[in-house]
Amino acid sequence: MDRSCIIRKVSIASVGALLVLFLATPGFPDQGTEEVENLKSMVQELKERVETLEQQAETAAAEQKSLKERIQETVGLKISGYVDTSFVWNANTEDLATSNATPEDADFSLDQVEIDLEKEITSWLKVRTDIDFEEADGSLTADEIFEQGFVVATIPMFASIDEDGWDVTVGKFNAPIGWELLDAPDTYQFSQSITFLNGIPTNLTGVMLQGNVTQYLDFAVYGVNGWDDDTSAVEDRNRDKTIGGRLGVTPFGELLNVGVSVIHGPESDPNADDPAEALAAAAGGQDNHDQRTVLDVDYTINLPILEGLIIGGEVNIGRDEHAQITFLTLPGQRPADAEWFGYFNTIHLDVLSWLGFTYRYDYFDDSSGARISSTPRIPQIWQSHTGAITVNFTESAGFVVEYRFDQSNLGESDVAPFIKKDGTRDDENSTIATEFTYSF
Repeated sequence: MDRSCIIRKVSIASVGALLVLFLATPGFPDQGTEEVENLKSMVQELKERVETLEQQAETAAAEQKSLKERIQETVGLKISGYVDTSFVWNANTEDLATSNATPEDADFSLDQVEIDLEKEITSWLKVRTDIDFEEADGSLTADEIFEQGFVVATIPMFASIDEDGWDVTVGKFNAPIGWELLDAPDTYQFSQSITFLNGIPTNLTGVMLQGNVTQYLDFAVYGVNGWDDDTSAVEDRNRDKTIGGRLGVTPFGELLNVGVSVIHGPESDPNADDPAEALAAAAGGQDNHDQRTVLDVDYTINLPILEGLIIGGEVNIGRDEHAQITFLTLPGQRPADAEWFGYFNTIHLDVLSWLGFTYRYDYFDDSSGARISSTPRIPQIWQSHTGAITVNFTESAGFVVEYRFDQSNLGESDVAPFIKKDGTRDDENSTIATEFTYSF
């Protein structure tokens, strides 16, 4: 109970006690006018004292504002972020370039600490950066430290179409493509889908225009360096740029949202301005003119028949010119185009305000062996089943328990993607994870 509430209760009790005392005084009907006026004066004085105490309590509460609130009020800097910790157990080792787990490994980890800084310079211009501190084997690069860093300018001339205006974003920003989000507090489970990891970019560096055309239609278009081509690079890895966009349709209010995204551009490493690198790239397969194209459709369904039920998913179709793995290519020929197809469906149900359940089915057909980073690279179909329990202790603190089962169609062969404790390979893997996040 706060101080002002206590003061109000004390004041009511005090006034009541005075009235009871007055009424209980012998000869009350015969009291003179002077006694009545004295009592009124005492009540008025008590009322003034209570009002003074209430004002002092409000002042004290204002002085007890958090450091974050005081900084925001003083310099106009909005501070937010989160802390992400986990415990993960793997039955086998997932033989990916980004994995350093060992078979039957169980580890606690501080996965990420993110601090987001945002400042509104004017009513139509603001800047933002997301600073990440996450687990890494070696030194962190600028790309790994700064998840986002951009300037946003709102174009007021379109206010007649969109009351908030259309935004022009310049810098590094999260790719507006797909259903799953990047930050841990924004997800319904611990792990990301196979489609998220292999079918779409995470961040883009360039310029983007986005806004609402009508209350049912929103859009984003952009021109960028390429897939996760970061700001720390001296130059784009090729001379051409990648273009893309997303068109979102919300035809029935919050019941349904569908987004259609396309991203297209060269994503090979060599820069054709260097003739030697260009010749070497052409001999090896890709060159600066080879294009990667992805069509991605995401959807969200909120069914009114069951409050707290969310159904979401994504379909991903991709093509990368001359990117098929080389052992499938005949001698003297350039590799064929790589193609892939993936999708996932997620169902989440909040059964209570603090308790929810998630199930996700995930499928990814890497028929050319160009997307899934297993060793060795080989064409395969990868599926996963993920179940999770979500617990919200408060609006800021969340806990997730997840079980995930992954399976490849390669069987228990020498090229299967998972390594057992005895060194043999397996086409299946189970993972159990717990995660705690706190947002501020």
